[in-house]
Amino acid sequence: MALPPLSIQGDLGVVSAAGVRYAYPLLKSFAKMGPQGVLGATKLLRPFSEIVDSLGLKDPFIRNWVDLLSFLLAGVKSDGVLSAEMIYMFAEWYKPGCSLEYPVGGTGALVEALVLRFSF
Repeated sequence: MALPPLSIQGDLGVVSAAGVRYAYPLLKSFAKMGPQGVLGATKLLRPFSEIVDSLGLKDPFIRNWVDLLSFLLAGVKSDGVLSAEMIYMFAEWYKPGCSLEYPVGGTGALVEALVLRFSF
């Protein structure tokens, strides 16, 4: 069962955004996962850094890499991004044939193109 990322939020609005619209598929998924899956689902709304911590990752390079990916995706480090968002993106990045694209000329080329386009 997949939920659109915008339907996952950390407040009571999740009831209307995801709970009502996706109630049947959610209940079906929870029934399939059992109690452990249902209780673990709340971790999706926690910061991704908590999952990284629970895995015991101490290597500074790996932790910085995770922070970099979090920042590139959401504009915040791993302690500020929802686990659901990062888990979804890791699942997408590691599908067969998938690649993480990078703009030719780097991100600076994007800025230059925007400045060129919107300069009057």
